[in-house]
Order: sequence, then structure tokens, then C-alpha cells
Amino acid sequence: MTVGTGGRSTLVVSPATGPSDAFTSVEAGGDRYVIPSEAAPYAGRMLDMSLFGVTKLAAAAPQPNAHIPVRLSFAPGVTPAGPAGVTFT
Repeated sequence: MTVGTGGRSTLVVSPATGPSDAFTSVEAGGDRYVIPSEAAPYAGRMLDMSLFGVTKLAAAAPQPNAHIPVRLSFAPGVTPAGPAGVTFT
């Protein structure tokens, strides 16, 4: 996925290998959201839409192609498992 910032904005969504091979791209309130098909039933209900907001994510990147850290937390006693496309480091 590529989201441009600055005067010229671009959006390219390319499915990665793994369980997700389909996305829904939605624009609302001037922001772009890209939602994996597996998450669509939960988006805006059980999952906050900010999880899928790529406009603000791109604006937070210090430079093009930068890695942006994401923090996940799990309840005590739960074995951590990453969602599709997430690699723990």
C-alpha cells in the first residue's frame, strides 16, 4: 500500500501474500481508509476505523517508505498472535 503526502497524493493498494487478498477502500471526511475483507464486518463496530486510516498513517511517516511502529497489547494469559500481515519484532 502506498499513500502519498504533500501536494500530490497517491493511493496504491497491493495485496500481500497471506490470508487477505481483498480490500475495501473508503474515503470519509477527507481521510482514506483501507479495510481488509476479513475485518470489514467488524470495522466501525468492534474495530475502530482509525485502525484502517491510511491518510494519517502516511502523514506520520518521517520519510517515504519508513517503517511506522505499531503497539499491540494482549490480555494477561493470552498467547500473543499477530493479525494477518503483522510480524512481531
